[in-house]
Amino acid sequence: MRYRYFISYAHQSGYGNTELHRDQPISNHDDVAAIGTRIAARNNLPWACVLNFQRYEEPRTAFNE
Repeated sequence: MRYRYFISYAHQSGYGNTELHRDQPISNHDDVAAIGTRIAARNNLPWACVLNFQRYEEPRTAFNE
């Protein structure tokens, strides 16, 4: 199962947000810290701090109702 998240974060110049796809759910502080590091690296930022995250719900279909 893939997990989709909306991530909001702060960085040196302000704030940002992104969508993140993961094979595992976010379950601890280490996951959150790693996500901040990944966001900083991908956006050429000196640092990024995850402020909040929200998992997207799976869309309802005839197959999963």
